[in-house]
Amino acid sequence: MNKRIRSALATLTMVVLLCTVCILFRNEPSTVSVLRTNDTIIYAVAYRDIDLLEDDIAYYQKQQFNIILPKNVSEAAGSRNLILILEFGNPDEMQKAVEMLNNARIPSVILIDSGYLNINVETIENTYRDAEFEFAVSFEINGYNEVDIVRAITDCRMKFYLGYGESVEILVHSCGQLFCEDMEKLTECECFANLSVFTCGNGVNKLNSSSGLLIFNRIVRLPDWSIADYFSSIAIL
Repeated sequence: MNKRIRSALATLTMVVLLCTVCILFRNEPSTVSVLRTNDTIIYAVAYRDIDLLEDDIAYYQKQQFNIILPKNVSEAAGSRNLILILEFGNPDEMQKAVEMLNNARIPSVILIDSGYLNINVETIENTYRDAEFEFAVSFEINGYNEVDIVRAITDCRMKFYLGYGESVEILVHSCGQLFCEDMEKLTECECFANLSVFTCGNGVNKLNSSSGLLIFNRIVRLPDWSIADYFSSIAIL
């Protein structure tokens, strides 16, 4: 067993132990709510269609959205904050989307799916040079108790680390529910203080302080409504 694998296994063991302790002693959870009770709203929109993304860029620029990354949410203010998540499974479409946003100097979250080895991470890093970006990984849950969630998060982060030698702090979860609340159980788990999870929802999030996992619900951009329709009928501006 080489040194890198031994180090990774040791890290995995430590993370599991920390998560277990955290679960046993956490307080009641708080989360990023979809209800507006203050002036800070963050929208999260996921893209799986390259044409829709291209059409919407001009709208975001015209409306002067503050397009940010999860690591910068503490700097958000007002109701025109936006996080873009690229969820293209096709490597060519992902590369085109990266080039498009880099040229527009727009930051985004790039989802490396469960079959991420067919997407060239190094190429994305070399292309996305004029704007910031963050990688995300998708994960599935075999059960819905807190131990299962912790295990799923730890396993997918370790897989990414072993593949690329760097950590990932954003996860994307799809469970088929219109609104997913499974992750809320871990929002006060301090061992996940630097992690963000995107779940399913209407894409409207109220910024709320949390010492643990930061939860966002995202909406997937669909072709049967325009982005202007979304912000006029669903979102709160």
